[in-house]
Amino acid sequence: MDALRAPLTEDEFKTMAVTKLPIDFTGEKYVRFANQCWAWMEHCASQPFTAEEREHYYPMPGRYANVTPAGFLTIAPKYLPIVSIGGIYYKRSYFSDWTPVNHYVVMDDTINVYGAPVLRGDEGMVKLVYVSGYDPIPDDLKLLLALFMSQKSTAGTFSQIAGSAIVPTWLPDEVKVAIEHYKRVR
Repeated sequence: MDALRAPLTEDEFKTMAVTKLPIDFTGEKYVRFANQCWAWMEHCASQPFTAEEREHYYPMPGRYANVTPAGFLTIAPKYLPIVSIGGIYYKRSYFSDWTPVNHYVVMDDTINVYGAPVLRGDEGMVKLVYVSGYDPIPDDLKLLLALFMSQKSTAGTFSQIAGSAIVPTWLPDEVKVAIEHYKRVR
């Protein structure tokens, strides 16, 4: 059995849940349901919440990596918040070798790379190894999970719209607002 990804124990959930749940949430059933709700919350927010190391490759120029008119490379990581950078590498063309980057500044939702000999119009790639997410998980996300689970247990099935990050209409307004606060828009 996989470890519970959601940072809420069974007792915390029972204490925080506001409605009587028709399902017996003990052991594996609880873990499975909590993981399903946690995954759906991440899906609605368009990003994972749990802090972990990620490795992404971005084509350049593109949606996530571009050279500014001032001549520095700007990277917009797919997931936020940025906790730490494990490495940034670039190549000026798809056939060249990876070159590590040592000079960069992490802004709120972007990374500005200085001193990389990347030119506007280069059609290369950027490799970003970084840690993003929350550690520890904020208390409002824990409460949100409890509300989400309590509403989900009485509301029916999850939406099956592939690739959408639509917040379900059956959720209370305070839950919708909280999910929108964490939603990744890019």
